[in-house]
Amino acid sequence: MERVLRLLIAWFPALSRKLLPSLLAIKRFNRAEDRHYRACVDVALREAGIPKPAIRRQLHGLPYTFMAEQIFFQHASVDVLRRVPLSIANRHDIEQAIRSRAGRGLVFGCSNFGCFYYSVAGLAGIVDELLVLSDDPTDEVVRLSRKAGAIAGIKVCVIKADASAGLQVLRQLKRGGAAAVMLDSYYGGATDLVAPFMGRPAVASGGVYVLAAHCAALVIPLALIRNGGGFGMELGQPIDAAALGAGDTCREVNAFFESRVIRHPEQWMCWPNLLARWEMAASPGDSALPTSQQT
Repeated sequence: MERVLRLLIAWFPALSRKLLPSLLAIKRFNRAEDRHYRACVDVALREAGIPKPAIRRQLHGLPYTFMAEQIFFQHASVDVLRRVPLSIANRHDIEQAIRSRAGRGLVFGCSNFGCFYYSVAGLAGIVDELLVLSDDPTDEVVRLSRKAGAIAGIKVCVIKADASAGLQVLRQLKRGGAAAVMLDSYYGGATDLVAPFMGRPAVASGGVYVLAAHCAALVIPLALIRNGGGFGMELGQPIDAAALGAGDTCREVNAFFESRVIRHPEQWMCWPNLLARWEMAASPGDSALPTSQQT
């Protein structure tokens, strides 16, 4: 199967991007996991007040779209990937804000709206190096992250997003460097930060926000929205984490993502994770930062 996909992508890149999601949906890699995902999506949509049948059907097929995007990115050449349409509507405003940051670090809050690697590629001309935090930095994740960096002309370093990463992130931000981490989801076990998201309190990664505030870094949330045959990358205005504090910075980031989820619910992959974040917030353990007002 992999050999066939590789040949299809090499010979017919445009066609393969259209066909891959349907081909993967037919194969249905893990039916039990698929059923669990669909059940969680249905509950989360209902709890969030978005019970639209058409959206639910699209979301049921979304995992295959994500898998297809990653497989295409994995096997396509750098030249082919550079031709995938990717635009940033407010690029000029963001570049101007970044240029005036006076040497402060940047935290790009990525999201599950599209293949992460295209988000890295979309930062071409905005940063020249990037520290990527990954929950599972396998050799393939490192390779694809560096491939995205090669497309954009960015030097990429990938580290595991755990407690030991704090010092590396601190050094990166203190010297005015840039880091990228997923901020629309949370898979940790500690209830260290809670802020409103999609109508209810949800846990978030407090460590990232605390480091950003400590280093006076700017936090820039981003969403990669599919638009026809390509992507439109939406970047939020830089958020001054030192001025707002960790909690209210998280609140601002959540507001950015919430507006995109409401506008494009059928493109967001993290509905099951949202359920877990709501549940953790409803039954918090010992928390260093129990509310979004704490810094």
